[in-house]
Amino acid sequence: MTIGIYQYRCNDTNETYYGSSMNIGNRKKKHECNKDNDTCSTMIIERGNFTFTILETFDNISRLELRKCEQSYIDNDEMCINKATAYSNKRKQIEKKGGVVYLLKCNITGEEYIGSSRDYTQRKYQHKCYKSIKHVKSKQITERCDYEFSILEEREEINDLDLRILEQSWIDKHPDCINYQRAYISPETKKEEADKYNKKYQVENKDKIKVQRAGHYENNKDRIKQEVKDNFNKNKEANLKKKKDKYASLTPEEKKAKHKHRWALQKARHSTERVKCPHCYKEMFERCLKKHNKVCQQQPSNIQHATDTKLKSYTVKVANLEDESEIIYPSINSASATLGITPFKLTRYIRENIQHNNMAFSFVYPNNQ
Repeated sequence: MTIGIYQYRCNDTNETYYGSSMNIGNRKKKHECNKDNDTCSTMIIERGNFTFTILETFDNISRLELRKCEQSYIDNDEMCINKATAYSNKRKQIEKKGGVVYLLKCNITGEEYIGSSRDYTQRKYQHKCYKSIKHVKSKQITERCDYEFSILEEREEINDLDLRILEQSWIDKHPDCINYQRAYISPETKKEEADKYNKKYQVENKDKIKVQRAGHYENNKDRIKQEVKDNFNKNKEANLKKKKDKYASLTPEEKKAKHKHRWALQKARHSTERVKCPHCYKEMFERCLKKHNKVCQQQPSNIQHATDTKLKSYTVKVANLEDESEIIYPSINSASATLGITPFKLTRYIRENIQHNNMAFSFVYPNNQ
């Protein structure tokens, strides 16, 4: 039983893997038998051309001291691909205040990847072991096995946020780098992008949103009404105070214009002047015109409703004024299709006795009308 530290070295790429064990012989068998496992040593063993070396042996040593010794080999070899650290002093890691921005460049294609880390050595090991992870972008560089690391900028003291901002500044300087995620996004940029996406989504899914809102309102009508009422009562005093403060901040000219506009509205509301409906020409008070438009039979929306329901049972008589001939159509829709006149216009011609192209129009009502 041999206690010590061993090394796997790939003869093609010079990549190395370090390990330690209380029984190196058994540990070697596990490495070479577990080829299906996704470990760092498996990547070297699968290539076939590798060298196994026992670097150092011990007669009596604790596991902790053995791991410390293994970690010293890992730290001193830049081609090491160990993913995990053999020994880590957590107190020392916490005290790290610096950070680096590094560049990973492929010597074959010239592709560049930019990253940042507080532990540059450990980060390099992680990149080398990312070959089995699909979503890591640096994988397409490291899997070619011909690349190099370089430090772009190093700071002795820097917090995590500033380190990410520094990394993003270097990404902006290299627009051709393969990073697909941004290291830092400012709150203003994030809000602008969210607003832009929401506007685009609302335009593309206008009908879908309308149906969803209508369904939500129907399913929660009572709750929504109660929430609106409670919200109004809760903020009643605050809203009133806000209105008073807003009015107090107006200049004398703005106050005068506001009173003038309000007086004009009250005058129109109580005016005795009569106006005509632009659709049916019925006279009424000006204040009643808005209410009348909802039920006016000559409104385009009301005519459409009448066309679809009541007027379906009416036949249309068309009289030609030149040769005094008459044609009777079974419905207003068939008449509009034959004559090339919309149902809205045809209904208006009939109700207002308007002649069109030397033709007169009239309804032939059913007997029960």
